[in-house]
Amino acid sequence: MKKLFAIMAVIATVVAFASCNKDDENKGNDYPVGATWESNTDWATLVIEFKTDAKCDLVTIERGKEVERQTASYIYDAPKITITATYEDEVESMSGTVSGNKMTFTEGDESLVFTKK
Repeated sequence: MKKLFAIMAVIATVVAFASCNKDDENKGNDYPVGATWESNTDWATLVIEFKTDAKCDLVTIERGKEVERQTASYIYDAPKITITATYEDEVESMSGTVSGNKMTFTEGDESLVFTKK
């Protein structure tokens, strides 16, 4: 009986540690917090700097100079991400997906791809 109890205790410990890691697994290498993502367009470099679990900065750089910085909120539910910002009292959202070091936002026929730096 003591041997069975010891085996059950070891199994319970292994299961407890394995279940504690599930949140961390969802926050794999593509988890955005603390990362900077960049996309180069014809007219500017767009940067997303993820600051916390809910806030990020949207930065526009033209000719090597920062011309705009906007704080936004986001929701990340792997692999989907939605970023919401307010511009001139108008709320705008963009939704995309994260896969490894690529974050892609698609609207209509156009896609904007950010690469993790």
